[in-house]
Amino acid sequence: MTSTQYSLFVEAGSGARLGEYDEMVSGDGRIRQPWRALIGSLQAVPEGVLSERVERIYRQYQDTALAYSVDNDRQSTEVRRPFDIIPLVLSEDEWRALETGLAQRARLLDRLIDDLYGERRVIVNGLLPPALIYGNPRFLRPCAGIPAPRRGARLHAYSADLLRRADGSWAVVTDRTQAPAGIGFALQNRGILARTLPELFRSQAVRRIEPFFELWREGLAALSPRRDGAPRIVVLTPGPFNAAYFEHVYLARQLDATLVEGADLTVRDGKAYVKTLGSLHQVDVILRFLEDDYCDPLELRGNSVLGAAGLLQAVREGNVVIANALGASVVETPALREFLPALAEALLGETLLLPSVESSWLGSRQAMADLPDRLNDAIIRPAYATAREERSFHALNQEAGRNALLEEVRARPRSYVVEPRLIRSVMPIWTPGGMLPRPLTLRIFVAERDGSYFAMPGGLAQVPHVPTSGITLLEPVFASKDSWILAGDGSDATMASRPAHGVVPVSHAPEELRSRSADDLFWLGRYTERLDNAARMMRSALARTVFDQIGPGQQQELHILIRILSEVGLVDPQTAEWLPDATALRRAIVQASSQDKKLKSVFRAIQRIAQSLRDRLSNDMWQVVVVLMRGAQERLDGETRDADGLIAALDHLVGVIAAFGGMASENMTRGTGWRFVDIGRRIERGAYGVAVLRNILLARGAELEIGLGLALELFDSSITYRSRYLSAVQLDPVIELVLADESNPRGLVYQLLMLVDHLGALVAALDRDSKPAEQALVDIAAQTLGQVSALTQIGDHGEMSLRRVVDRLDFTRDRLHHLSDAITHAYFSQVQMPHAVGYEGI
Repeated sequence: MTSTQYSLFVEAGSGARLGEYDEMVSGDGRIRQPWRALIGSLQAVPEGVLSERVERIYRQYQDTALAYSVDNDRQSTEVRRPFDIIPLVLSEDEWRALETGLAQRARLLDRLIDDLYGERRVIVNGLLPPALIYGNPRFLRPCAGIPAPRRGARLHAYSADLLRRADGSWAVVTDRTQAPAGIGFALQNRGILARTLPELFRSQAVRRIEPFFELWREGLAALSPRRDGAPRIVVLTPGPFNAAYFEHVYLARQLDATLVEGADLTVRDGKAYVKTLGSLHQVDVILRFLEDDYCDPLELRGNSVLGAAGLLQAVREGNVVIANALGASVVETPALREFLPALAEALLGETLLLPSVESSWLGSRQAMADLPDRLNDAIIRPAYATAREERSFHALNQEAGRNALLEEVRARPRSYVVEPRLIRSVMPIWTPGGMLPRPLTLRIFVAERDGSYFAMPGGLAQVPHVPTSGITLLEPVFASKDSWILAGDGSDATMASRPAHGVVPVSHAPEELRSRSADDLFWLGRYTERLDNAARMMRSALARTVFDQIGPGQQQELHILIRILSEVGLVDPQTAEWLPDATALRRAIVQASSQDKKLKSVFRAIQRIAQSLRDRLSNDMWQVVVVLMRGAQERLDGETRDADGLIAALDHLVGVIAAFGGMASENMTRGTGWRFVDIGRRIERGAYGVAVLRNILLARGAELEIGLGLALELFDSSITYRSRYLSAVQLDPVIELVLADESNPRGLVYQLLMLVDHLGALVAALDRDSKPAEQALVDIAAQTLGQVSALTQIGDHGEMSLRRVVDRLDFTRDRLHHLSDAITHAYFSQVQMPHAVGYEGI
């Protein structure tokens, strides 16, 4: 062993225990053939380098919002990671058997779904107890009688969780027919591992997974009920508050589909449309990651605010295809497992190739009679529960006594199943001290194309952070792994066909920006600018408190700054009455950066909007808006002891926001999205300029003269003034520079000119029936610009003249607020809060 090599194994407890199948090591203690090249490659990586790579992967997961939620376990000293670098390795022969078995299982479940919402022969012929279906809340009666799509399949994407038993055979633990949850994470896992540890892939040929998504995309496109034009595919997500939202964003990009929420869709005349600023665009195929009963509040779940009213009717009329079909989750119940072998014989005329883990539905008398004798070596779980309900029952199962549990089950036996405690195979995870064995569950993904099913060559391997291998109901804490399928001939034969397309004409039409996205972009611009303005004012105030003794001039500047800080809500009006005092002011600014209703709320709003815009932000923009902004917030939170640290943190924050402005200016296409970001910034910067100017012009005498220098500082125009006038600060040139100079990007007139330009461009670009309403926005901005331009020459400096200027500034502030409301009314959603349709629980 060379000096760069080290042991990957922990000497004690590194292998499988009695009854467990070891994925990596055979019964005679040798590394299995498929694993040897991988272990050799890992062994060749110097220990320090490997540790650094692991930490880099962890940081990537944090920065891309991919980290799984893990519960804190204070008694555990193990470092938990969302991803483990050691992949599961399967040979090509073993994979081929798994793929064949899962394809058959997908065909079986598809036929079963079609029958249950059609003739229900399986119930008529006694293959399934009626209570198992009609008692299942996932059986959606409004979906009965809806014909299958033109191509016939109702199950277009399917995933299954598998475990390997002690004899080496695989069995299905869970069938997932709502949506192939986790497939985006599997794709991202492969990308991160290949980028961080490329040397692992050089040791042997691993089948690529990217062709699967090309084939899947073709299969989805073929579902389109329209034959004219390119099909429009959308990915329906519950939204940014869903734990798997990043996956939905990532998958939509991979499939060249549009990511939408229910609020982005509308149904008119039996057709589904996505709402954009310019018009409505018909949707042909919806790949949903939304539970089926939440998709339509009109016919399914009346209290849902996640779907689109009337969607089921559009499906019924054949104008849109939903993948998977609404109601497909009826076959996810574990109570169905014991009936699948007979169903395979009846519906397919085939023997079931890939079995399920043993399960008994307690709706039968025999199963209930045998239950007391099985409680010691079996587990009970709900037959129809959601994940949340199943966790609650799992807690009851752990806490309740034997008799209490039996009484609960006897009251509703048809709602429960009983399963044996199964032992899973183990595979290694990497730790700084060496490899440790952990139980394995493998999720494999299957998609439909041209009437047949094919599997992604790999999957999402999952291991818990605890060493037990006994299967439990739900394990909320786990790490994911990449899964490798070795290519036997050194090549990957799975390639998507490339159908010939007509020549796409070059178009300069405006982008199809969703109304909700336009709203988010508008407020992203406003909030980032609001953060910049606040940071500049707080920095200026703190810079005047670094000395123990505050001079008279600084006292007067602080009085003006505190009035502005109070006006914009960063300092409480009551606090402002007894400021300035260096220590008290510093404390007030620290509170402004940490209390909920002040700067902290702006940070949170930016993070929330960025999550909602994840599908529209490039990776570089995401790094600035989320990663760098989060770092700036953490730095600001940590610098609370002295003024110098706070000023440095505020400097850093201003720099981060400048980076955002630069990205928006140089990286965003000059389309409607960019215009809404910039409109938001200009409105906010204009309101900030008004607040600064009016508070300075309300000062008198010496305080007004001192305030003029402060105005140049807050408008970032001091250098321009000195180079242009080479004289002391005077009222007229200061007002001309910060208020009326059309070339000053921080001046007030500049903001209004940009607003007039943006709003005029939107009127010209968007083909809308309500152009008079949008034109009125241009008129508001132009009138405001005219009012401000009249202030260029003040003439005398008397109190009455300055009062008139302040009145004009007040008018400008009111018109900017009115303009913001009018933009929202003209372009964004009119519904302030989503509301439920119908009633529930009555």
